[in-house]
Amino acid sequence: MNQEPLAYGSPELQEASFLAGTRFDADRPLGPTLYRPIHTHFVEERVEVTSDDWPFLFLERRGLPLQYVLPLLLILLLSLVPLRAVGVTARAVDWHLFFMGAAFLLIETKAITTLALLFGSTWITNSIVIAAILVIILLANALTPPLTRARSRCCTLPWPPLCFSTTVSPWTR
Repeated sequence: MNQEPLAYGSPELQEASFLAGTRFDADRPLGPTLYRPIHTHFVEERVEVTSDDWPFLFLERRGLPLQYVLPLLLILLLSLVPLRAVGVTARAVDWHLFFMGAAFLLIETKAITTLALLFGSTWITNSIVIAAILVIILLANALTPPLTRARSRCCTLPWPPLCFSTTVSPWTR
């Protein structure tokens, strides 16, 4: 854009707004508002634009922080202890249920980050997404009759391509 963003702030409301682009006129009068121009110097080289492929504004750089990886590994190790205590082996675990749970967590995370980019990362956005997913799960469990093994394969085969299509479709970017 080749120009510094315009910054407006309101000490009374404790808010700041940044406008960038060629359509905003810094000399235009603001009219009756609590916002006033903030004169500061922006360094664009240090700021990475938020995008769908990395929407986590709270992380300094891309990657998984150690504070996240260590508790994950600890939970994984602690979950293996009771399985070993009762004699469950890796072959006895229902891996398809494990991966369905992992897919559910990925879908929930994608929904939260997408809506956080759209509406802002607030507790209301997160609670709406989590509540909507829980309602969908409740409806699915209430409306799905017990299926035979053959019918369940027929019903689950379309889901992997449909889930993959949501990651590559243009309307999700």
